[in-house]
Amino acid sequence: MPDFVSLTCPGCGTRLTVPNEIERFACGSCGIELVVRRGGGIVSLAPAPTPELPAVPQEVLDGTAVELAVHRLQDEIPLLEKQVRSLTPEKGRGFSTPLFIIASMGLLVSIFLLMFHDLLLYSILGLAASGVIFFFGEKLLRKEDQKYRDKLDQFNQTEEVVRLNQKKQELAVYREKLRLFRSKATSE
Repeated sequence: MPDFVSLTCPGCGTRLTVPNEIERFACGSCGIELVVRRGGGIVSLAPAPTPELPAVPQEVLDGTAVELAVHRLQDEIPLLEKQVRSLTPEKGRGFSTPLFIIASMGLLVSIFLLMFHDLLLYSILGLAASGVIFFFGEKLLRKEDQKYRDKLDQFNQTEEVVRLNQKKQELAVYREKLRLFRSKATSE
């Protein structure tokens, strides 16, 4: 009788040479674990039975899933925040700041002229011009602020911001579930 038998792998069809003393082995091609069955002069291969794994309680699976979700969200949120920051509209500088600077300088020059040179007419004209510039600068500043608020409102409705807020809410929910799971586990 030969020291080996030639059989075909039931997993991939590869021709295998199996020594007579082997009862269990893995196919070199596909890696499936095989059992050699011998009986009545017939030798055959069958997939090895997989051992039964102990049942894992559902609450352990739920706790693990929650922990994985928390880690996933903690990785996703900073990336979304970075993306949102890059898309955030910047507040325009506009004309209001330079107008306020000019008006302030005009006010200081007018006071200087009044105090040291007794040029009342120029001082009054300077004060009036500064007042007008302040008035229009303040109106311009309000318009600029309103435009910026409108841009921010539109921006806060974009898909990226909405998705970021949803992920943050989801993370808060999962953290609460994880806290409850851990407090339940420690109380048992």
